[in-house]
Amino acid sequence: RRACLYVGSVATMVGLAILAGTDSIRGLWLSMIPGALLQQNFSVTKAVLSDYHEAIGAAAPSKAEGERQDASARAGSVGK
Repeated sequence: RRACLYVGSVATMVGLAILAGTDSIRGLWLSMIPGALLQQNFSVTKAVLSDYHEAIGAAAPSKAEGERQDASARAGSVGK
């Protein structure tokens, strides 16, 4: 999952480099292509944060049975 975040970041940098090196409308449109194709980071970021939260929850002392919520259910409810 981290690799996907890195790919999205590199795509952003490539788009910015294309944008910085051009002075036309065509270059503006071309600079949007890498980010549009490779930067779908919202769901990946949710999954990474869910994994971190689950790891922290496993290390922490357990609370009451009803208070603990599954990390995948919590990640699925974000952004809806």
